[in-house]
Amino acid sequence: MFDIDQATISALIQAAGLAIIAGIQKQADWKREQARLEKEAARASEAEWRADVDQRMKEFEKVLESMSKKIDATLRGQLTDMRTDLVHKAHRYLDDLRCASTEEKNAFDEQFKTYAKLCKENGIENDFINTLHDQVMALPGRSID
Repeated sequence: MFDIDQATISALIQAAGLAIIAGIQKQADWKREQARLEKEAARASEAEWRADVDQRMKEFEKVLESMSKKIDATLRGQLTDMRTDLVHKAHRYLDDLRCASTEEKNAFDEQFKTYAKLCKENGIENDFINTLHDQVMALPGRSID
């Protein structure tokens, strides 16, 4: 029926083998390209995620800074109130009464210690209050009726 010589069969087999190899190579190239595209998409997605995290961190830092400023202002206000109260009490005991009961001294001392601790923890000077404290603690006692 068909009279095909050995050289033709060999050429056909060789051509089929080359076509198969070319198909496998094309499929491998396609898979490599898909992997590259997936890796590129993952990098883009990660870069987007990192940019979003960085933006959120910047916003969070701004909120923390704002809160820190508010806390500092509140603390300074509270320390001012405590200092005013201590000064007022000290002058009442020193100038008006010229004495203080044991209970008054203990309360004054506790308030002073709290105030001094907060000042120390926050780097605030309070030297003149130290002097007033020492003077109040050295006052003669009095009984509370």
